[in-house]
Amino acid sequence: MFAFLGLGLVVYGQDYSGKVGINYDKPSATLEIKGKSANTATTLEGLIIPNVSKNKAYLMTTNADMSLKESTLIYVDNISDYTGSDAKVADITEKGYYYWNGTKWVKNGGGASVGATNGLTLASSNVKLGGTLTEATTINQNNNALTFTTGTTGKLNVNGNLYLQNKVYVVPNIDTDPTKNGANGLTNVAKAGANLRNYDGTGVPDYSEHDYMIVLTNAGINGNLQLPSASANPGRIIYLINGTTTGLGFSSSGTEDVYPFNFGTLATRSGVAFVSTGKTWYPIGR
Repeated sequence: MFAFLGLGLVVYGQDYSGKVGINYDKPSATLEIKGKSANTATTLEGLIIPNVSKNKAYLMTTNADMSLKESTLIYVDNISDYTGSDAKVADITEKGYYYWNGTKWVKNGGGASVGATNGLTLASSNVKLGGTLTEATTINQNNNALTFTTGTTGKLNVNGNLYLQNKVYVVPNIDTDPTKNGANGLTNVAKAGANLRNYDGTGVPDYSEHDYMIVLTNAGINGNLQLPSASANPGRIIYLINGTTTGLGFSSSGTEDVYPFNFGTLATRSGVAFVSTGKTWYPIGR
């Protein structure tokens, strides 16, 4: 048996079990609401629950006559009217649906509040990589590779101390375009991102920011050799290799900013690494 109450065009039905149906006379749950119009109609449908501000949500938690029932659902449409710091509304940070879990208001679908610490940053509800470490941190790769792919112009920068233990492998990026290769298989033309290449000119090499190791293949550079500005490249290491059959001397007209300290000639078929002190270049291997 059903009792029907006409509310405008809304049909209300209730059976003896206490189940209630709206626009439906055979509810299959405590409350079942059926859309009144066809899916092709523009009639507005839905359920609107109480819209309250953040301050109202807080005041509801202070009601002395009746405690909030766990599972109470509200929609917060304004967060600007509350300036306090009560933990019960701390998670209300944006408009949306919130439910009362017995202790505080929790964003619907968000579960427990999300935080980000120790190298992570929280932006709204997104946890992003990047931030300040707050404790000593170890990543155990467990024999799995950890790969960083920077792209052509990206870099992995370490501003400070770097401690490496056990084996260290450095694999330079080599440009091996067969249309430009020299006799040793290296290109003679600088290519963006290439770390190892030939230089077959007789003037000052056209250093790029990616150059790490350069093989000098033209004896005519003797007396014209220079390094890039030490003051503009503090801490940088450049490895020069003499690929000719004669010694290659640095320019006598250079300054300490562009030629190495107490070093004049690259011996034939030898290589030397130079490190910039920020003032001059210092040979660290002969």
